[in-house]
Amino acid sequence: MATDADVIIEVILCIFLPPLAIWWHTKECDINVLIDIIFCLLFWLPGILYAVYICFFRK
Repeated sequence: MATDADVIIEVILCIFLPPLAIWWHTKECDINVLIDIIFCLLFWLPGILYAVYICFFRK
């Protein structure tokens, strides 16, 4: 169960450092982090959206 502080940290990281937000949420460096790095290199907004999806909407 995520505390309020974890949620706040994840929101801030999703906006400023999306790959780090995914790593913070999953606690492992997996394919999702790599995909988000690629999205961030292409354009920042897809990286943010993907991080929000992984952190808050994916079960």
